[in-house]
Amino acid sequence: MTTMSMWRPDMVRFMRDAATHSDYNARLRDMMLPYLHPQDSICDAGCGLGYLSLALAPYVRQITAIDQSESAIAVLRENCTAQRIGNICAQCERIENVTVHAPFDAMIFCLYGQLGEILDISRRMCRGNILIVKRNEPYHRFSAGMVRKKADGYAGAAERLRAMGVPFEEKEMTLSLNQPFRNMEDARRFFRLYSQDKNKRAAAEDYLRNRLRETDDPAFPLELPMQRNLALITLNVNSL
Repeated sequence: MTTMSMWRPDMVRFMRDAATHSDYNARLRDMMLPYLHPQDSICDAGCGLGYLSLALAPYVRQITAIDQSESAIAVLRENCTAQRIGNICAQCERIENVTVHAPFDAMIFCLYGQLGEILDISRRMCRGNILIVKRNEPYHRFSAGMVRKKADGYAGAAERLRAMGVPFEEKEMTLSLNQPFRNMEDARRFFRLYSQDKNKRAAAEDYLRNRLRETDDPAFPLELPMQRNLALITLNVNSL
């Protein structure tokens, strides 16, 4: 299963900073709520740090949040304790190895998994709606050059579902997820970590100055403005 299997400490820190300084997960949740019900038991497959699960928790009966990264699941468990959220079961395991005693009412695959894998897992573990979030942009956002993404995105997944004759709904969206930084070295570390440029030109001082903007927050005086172009694909497992 395609995933960020190992969340390094800097990755965790950067994502936590971005998630807690943004309404990104709340807006993503609002796009999903029409396909979920208060009595649902759902699975957030490849949940990462679990901020989407946290946003969804007040609106469904139970969430099983699964990720194979121990450090990612540790963050989710910590947040569940701090926020006194009791209806999230944070599970560290590969999703394809999970055994369920009863199918989930819905499953969410947010920026996780190839379409074929998603459909196979959903047939085995789900009895209702499948919510798939895919990137809707061809190029890597943290590279100075025009580096194309390798993973299958929205267009490819939608085309394949049409070829299979599977009915689905689709919603395109653009959500802000700005990345705050404590200082310029923090920003440089971020681009060194995520840039796919061979020469890491994205971490150069002049490039950073052009990409970053100043803020009024003394703790995070710099930020990288980011817009995520996404698409939500929704289908029902009974149509497969």
